[in-house]
Amino acid sequence: MSKIRILRGTSATQCMIWSLYDQAAQDPIEFHHYHTGRYCPNRDDIDTFNNDFFIAIDEKDNPVGFVKISKFHVHRNISISGFYVKPDKRGGATALLLIKKVYDHFMTELATFHRIACTVYATNTRAVKLYEKFFHKEGVLKGEYCVNGKYVDSIVFGITREDDQHLRAFGLYLDALLMRINKNERTI
Repeated sequence: MSKIRILRGTSATQCMIWSLYDQAAQDPIEFHHYHTGRYCPNRDDIDTFNNDFFIAIDEKDNPVGFVKISKFHVHRNISISGFYVKPDKRGGATALLLIKKVYDHFMTELATFHRIACTVYATNTRAVKLYEKFFHKEGVLKGEYCVNGKYVDSIVFGITREDDQHLRAFGLYLDALLMRINKNERTI
């Protein structure tokens, strides 16, 4: 099993993020980028003023995934507005490590923020299964996106600080899953 490290997005990692954006744009069902209500992978969105990026890299320093967190300061909410893992790294620890980074970031650096939200195409069953483990399913937006000429539903997930017990269980569950993965046990 290869070792995955998570780095914070900076100007030094921006080229890696761009290369993943380009790959992700080829697979709109597996890559969900939520921006003003439409699918829109765009390099111009890679800014750090209202966004935080974390990139997963393998032992050879190749980018294998990323997560983009958008911050909405007025309402004190954050949204997972971009999430992608390369096909050969799906089903292992990469997605869990990225979700863990979001959780750690929310609990420490974004401690004044109130809510984490994310949306995902209903047809992206792997992502739905991942998010169902950690977030509350809040609803379905019927026909939210047009992908390849067909309208697909979007599922909204979220968790708030009022869900303190759930948040703590979320963190403990992630830690336990990652420990099992390190012991080469199957998890998902």
